[in-house]
Amino acid sequence: MATRALLRQQQELGVKADIPQNLRFLWFDDSTKDYEMIKNRFCKIIACAEDRWFRTIDQRECDLYFQQQPASVKVILISAGRLVEDITMFIHRQHKEKLDSVYIYCLNVQKYSLVETRLKRIVTVVGIFNHPQMLLTNLRYKLITQLHLLPPPEIPVLALNAVKVHQVPNVTANPIPILPPEVVVASTPPQYSCLSSDADDTDVKWFSHPGTFWCPWNSKSCTNALNIRGEGVVEIMQQTSIPFEIHLSNKKDANDPTAYSIILSIDEKEVILRTSFGTSDSSTELHHTLQPDDGSWHRYWISFSKITLQALYGIGEIRPFFTILNSSLKESDLQQIKEIQYLHIKLNKNDRMLTDLGHIQDKVRFYIGNDPVIHELPLIIIPKEQYTLEHEVNHSAMLVENLQRPCRELYHSVYNFKLNTDDFPDFVDVIEKSIRNPAGWCHRKLVEKANRFGKPNLMVTYLRITAGKREGRAPGHSYVTEIWPPGHGSPIHNHGNVYSIVRVLHGRIFVKLYPQLTLNTNLYKPIETMFEEGQVTWMLPKLNQTHQLQNIDVHDKSAITIQCYKYGREDREHYEYFDYIANDGKSIGHFDPKSDMDYDEFKALMRQERQNLY
Repeated sequence: MATRALLRQQQELGVKADIPQNLRFLWFDDSTKDYEMIKNRFCKIIACAEDRWFRTIDQRECDLYFQQQPASVKVILISAGRLVEDITMFIHRQHKEKLDSVYIYCLNVQKYSLVETRLKRIVTVVGIFNHPQMLLTNLRYKLITQLHLLPPPEIPVLALNAVKVHQVPNVTANPIPILPPEVVVASTPPQYSCLSSDADDTDVKWFSHPGTFWCPWNSKSCTNALNIRGEGVVEIMQQTSIPFEIHLSNKKDANDPTAYSIILSIDEKEVILRTSFGTSDSSTELHHTLQPDDGSWHRYWISFSKITLQALYGIGEIRPFFTILNSSLKESDLQQIKEIQYLHIKLNKNDRMLTDLGHIQDKVRFYIGNDPVIHELPLIIIPKEQYTLEHEVNHSAMLVENLQRPCRELYHSVYNFKLNTDDFPDFVDVIEKSIRNPAGWCHRKLVEKANRFGKPNLMVTYLRITAGKREGRAPGHSYVTEIWPPGHGSPIHNHGNVYSIVRVLHGRIFVKLYPQLTLNTNLYKPIETMFEEGQVTWMLPKLNQTHQLQNIDVHDKSAITIQCYKYGREDREHYEYFDYIANDGKSIGHFDPKSDMDYDEFKALMRQERQNLY
C-alpha cells in the first residue's frame, strides 16, 4: 500500500489512490445489473482491478471463495437484506478472521433494521443502503478513511465560535445536562403571546398555530375560555416533566358532573384521549407518553373540531401527520361538542396546583389557538399564475402571499436567482467536476469537513457558499447556496425558530421532516418529500423546523439549493446556532453556521479550476 505522504500527493495531483492490496469485495445477491453497475463505477473512481470483486448467491461457492483467499485478505461483504443474516453468520463461524465488514443492500431499510442490530453484536455492519449511489459513496468513504486521507477529528469546545456539543445522558441514571447559557435562553418558550407583526393580515395562514399565551398562576385560575366554541387547539410545553390533564368542556365549572368534556391525560406510563361519555384512545409507547427530564422543552398538543368530529393528540410540531392519537367523536354528541368553550388544566392530579406547584410556573407554558388541525400543510410554493382550484382544495401547493412577511421577502429576493449565467454558462458543470476530482477545491473541502458533526462521516457533509455579510438578521448568513454531492446529506437538525425559504437550483433534494429534535427523534415517522429542480419550500418558527436533507440521486448528479433565513420581528432572542443530532446519535450539538466561502470568491475559484484543471 502506498505511503500516506504519497497518497496525499496523488490526491493533490488528481491521481486515483490505490486500495489496500489485501481488500476484496463479495457481492451476495442475484442482482447482476446492480452488481455490474456498482463494481464498474467503483473501479473507475478508485484504482481497483475488477478481479477484486466476486458475485455469488450460493453458500458453498462463498465458502470456497473464502478458502481460496490468503490469510491476510479482508473481505467486504455486500449482501441482499433477505440473505444477509444467514450468510453473515455462516462466514462469521467459518472465516471470521477474513471478514472485514458488512453492507446491507435492499429496498426497505426499515424491514432489516432489527437484522442490522443483531448482526452488529458480532461483526462490523456499516449500514443499510437502498440506493446504489449511497452504497457507492459509503464504499468510497471507507477507502478514504482506510488510506488515512481524513484529517484528525476536531475536539469540540464550548467557545461560542465553535461547534459545541453537550452530552444528553441516560435520564434514569444521570443528572440533567448543563447547557450553554445562550442555548437555554433561546430554547425557552416566551411568556407572552407570540403572533408576528402581520397577525391581522387576512391572506396569511396560521396553520393551527396557538399563539395566545396563558399562565394559570398569573390569572389565578385553572380555567380559561376558548375564543371559538366547538373548535381549537391547545399547546402545553414543559421543561420539568409533570403529569397533566386537560379538559375541553362545555361547562365553566371543572367539577360539573353534567359536563361534556374531551379529556387528555398523560403521565410516564400512558397517554389517554377520551370523552366524558366513553370514547377513548390510548398509547403506552414511551415516545408517546410524558417525555423525560433531559433539560429540553417538550411540546404536547390537543386539537378538536365540531366540523370533522375528531379530537387529536400529538407531540412536537402541530400538524396531522404527527398525530399520535385520533379519537372520532360521536355525531350524536355534536350539539354538546359545539358548546365546548372552556379549558380546564390540572397538573400532577393536584387540585391545589396554583399554590402547591407555584415553584414550577417558569417550567410550564400554555398556548391557545383558534384553528383546529384538519389537513396536512402544502410544502411547495408556486407562482400565482400557476395556482388553480385543484391546488386549493387538495392542499397540494400554496401562494407565498399566504406566508408571513419574512418568508415573502425572502422568496422574492431569490426567486430569479440562477447559477449558470451568460458570463459563466457552465458554472454547474465545473462544480460537478470539482467535486469528483481529488484535486478540486470542492472535493478537498468535503473531505476536510467529514468530522464537522462529530464522528467522521463523509456522507454527512455539504458545502455552504454564502452571499453577503453576516448582519445579525439570521443565524449566520441570510443567503446560503448549499451543494450536496450524490449520496451526501445533513444530520437531523433544526433552525432556531427562523423564517426560511429553500429553492432547488440544480438536481433534486430529498427532505425528511420530524416533529421535534431529541435523541429519540428517529422513533417518529418523518414526512418524506422530494423537491425537484425549481421548486420552492418554506419554514416558519414552529413548522418545518426539524429536518434532514439528502441527495439520493443515483446518476452522479449533485443537488444545489439556496437557503434563505430571517428572524421574525416577534423574535426577541435571535438564536445564532443550528442544533443537530451528532453522527454517533448520542449527543445534540450546537453548530455555528459558518461559511465555507463567499459566493463571488467561489465563482472566481471555479473559473480558475476550469482553466487549470479541466
